[in-house]
Order: sequence, then C-alpha cells, then structure tokens
Amino acid sequence: MALLKLITMENALEELNRRYSHLRPGTEKLSPSEAYGRFLAGPLVSRDPVPHFARSIMDGYAIRAAETENASEISPSLFTSAGEVIMGDAPSFSLRPGEAAYIPTGGMLPEGADAVVMVEYSEVRGNEIALMKPAVPGMNVVPAGGDIPRNAPLFEIGRRLDAPDIGVLAASGIEEVEVYRKPAMTLLSTGDEILGPEEELRPGKIRDINTYTIKIEAERLGYEVVRTAVITDDRSALEDAVRKAMTDSDVLFLSGGSSVGKKDFTPEVFNKMGTPGCFVHGIAFKPGKPTVLAEADGFPLIGLPGHPISSLTIFRILGKALLYRFNGAPVPPVPWIDAVLSRNVHPAPGRDTYMPVILRKNGGDTGYSIDHEPVYDAVPVSGGSSMITMLSRADGYILVSRETDGIPEGAKVRVFQF
Repeated sequence: MALLKLITMENALEELNRRYSHLRPGTEKLSPSEAYGRFLAGPLVSRDPVPHFARSIMDGYAIRAAETENASEISPSLFTSAGEVIMGDAPSFSLRPGEAAYIPTGGMLPEGADAVVMVEYSEVRGNEIALMKPAVPGMNVVPAGGDIPRNAPLFEIGRRLDAPDIGVLAASGIEEVEVYRKPAMTLLSTGDEILGPEEELRPGKIRDINTYTIKIEAERLGYEVVRTAVITDDRSALEDAVRKAMTDSDVLFLSGGSSVGKKDFTPEVFNKMGTPGCFVHGIAFKPGKPTVLAEADGFPLIGLPGHPISSLTIFRILGKALLYRFNGAPVPPVPWIDAVLSRNVHPAPGRDTYMPVILRKNGGDTGYSIDHEPVYDAVPVSGGSSMITMLSRADGYILVSRETDGIPEGAKVRVFQF
C-alpha cells in the first residue's frame, strides 16, 4: 500500500485538534501537593485573602507615616518605643501617636500603623527611636489581600499546575482541586526482529528501544502508560493487541509497521478497528514521514515510525499535542535560544527537517555578548534516523523549512530545547 498524499506537520496538528476536541479522560480530586503537573478541570477562585493581615516586607519600625514627614539624617523624627511585634503573633498593643514599634519581615502591622521605615534608617536611643527617612502610607507594607484578594479568580480551566501555582493554592487555603485524570495510554512496538534487553542478541535481531524511550517521554509529558508490549509482525496478533487497548485506554501509540513494506500492517489494522480509519498516512517532515493518524469510532490511534529517532521525534510533537487536547488546553511554546549555525544545512526534498544540534559556547559565560548577540554555536548532529545517539548527544533542534534551499553557515538560528 502506497503512502497517501503527504500533509504538513501543521496540517497534521490541526487534524488532531479538530478530530479530538471532544476528548476528556474524566476527572479526579487531589490535594495541592498531589496536583503538580495536572490540568485543572474547572476554574479556581481563592478562599482566603493572601496575606490575611497587613504585613511588613522589611525589618524596621512600624509608624504613622504622617509623623515622619520631615525626617532626615540631620533632623530625625523621634518616637517612643511601643514594643516589638513577635513573628507569628498578633500584636498585643495598638500604636498611639508618637510611638514606633520594631517589626520583623513578615510581621503583622499593629493597629494604628500604616507604614514601615527600614531599620537601616533608625537609631535606638534607650527607649527613644530616631527615624531618619520620611515614609508614605503603605511603604514597605503588603495590605491584607494585597497579593490575592478573597474570592479572586486564580486559574482558568485547562491550566497545568506548576510549582508556583501549587504555592498559590496552598496560600489561599484551597485543600482540594478537581483535575483531569491522566490519559491512559497503551504503547505497542512491532517487529519480528525486536528483543528485550534481557535477551541474548542473535544475528538479525535488535534490542527494543522505542518501548523504553516513548514510555519515559509519555510519563514525563503526563500520560499514564497502562501497557507496553512488543508484537511480532503478525496481523492477527496486532489486531488483538489494538482491540484490547481500545477497551481500557484513552489512546494507542504503535511504533513500527507504518511504512509500505510487506509486513507493515499498521494502516490496514487501524482501518479495521472502526470509522473513519486512517485519515493521515505520511507527513512531509523529516524524520517521521511514515506516520499514521487514525480514528476508530472516536478512539485515537497513532502509528509512529519504527526508527528510534523518528519515533521519539514524532511522539514529542504529536504526543504532546494530543495530551494537551485531552485536557482542553493550548500547547505551550517550546523554549528556545539563539545560536550561530556552524555549517550549512539543507532540508530533505519537499519536507520540513527537524535537525538535532549540540550547543557550544564560542565566548562569554552566559552565552550572550554585551550587545545580546548569540555566542552559542549550533552544531548539527550527523547520523541516520535509526541512530538513537543522535538525540542523546543533542541539546535541541532547529527546523529547516522545506520552502528554503537551506540555512547557511554563520546564520543566526533558533534552537528549540528538549
């Protein structure tokens, strides 16, 4: 069976988004400490204000700002000590006119005070405090609710919670959040030649790579991999494995068997699982041309190429896109850094080319010169799509458009980081 008409990676991603916009894997409720990396299934609002009292952001003296209007080093404003604010306790006193109270960073402002003068601008003279800098109301103070007001919107549905977000939830008194369940994924690899790492190598056999790399990458992204298996090049065995995946998984990724050889059964098997079957067979992208996208009565079936670099590269793009689709969220941009290309590179004919590169500093400690020009070299990594060491050695990749003749040595390029 020949490859269908190749489509661009952009069109493949659009197809995934359009066809699987309905996907949601169900929800569960977790504590904030359990919810890291998960996607919110609904919007969140704060419960408690943060902080819930006016607090100092400096070690200093709580005062009435108006009483320091003319304070200076030559003519300081003089105050009587009203005591000391104890960290973690509400002040046991109120500040009267002409009084100041020592307050640590994070301490609760006593009643009557409206500003804090830093301790660096003070001098203690027995029970008298001299302040040598004028203050304005609110100086060095966070008011109650100054960070997060009560009942304020926090995060929208689809937000992926990171470490600072978990801190926001904890600070605002949220004890439980509803998040989408991790999508359950079955990962299969096909090939009569594939052996496990514990098996003895024999002529014509190779060790399994894709099951390991894709599983790790899937779990890093946020899937729950419920099953992995290596299936021989047997059509019936492959059909049985795919049908089983459709009973207890949300998505199937199948590595190998996606090209046009005599034992490449993936498109044929996918078409038997339900309608509409394969809607993409071939992407104008290197590596990863023989990629298969299919749908079986709403269930997503993804056929990855068998070569390790192609398989991992396509999964990093399509697997990530599908994960965010499951959670109703836009795919975030990939972090990148500017660099200078170390040699000429060219795209594969008619295909956008994803080229792994090594980043090497060519000067400076930070990677940037004073005028912010990049001082990293991007060194392309040579090798074929079956050589997993290409990605192991690389720091990122550049994209070489199919619509160009290539990128010349010395050009500034954007290196997308893994």
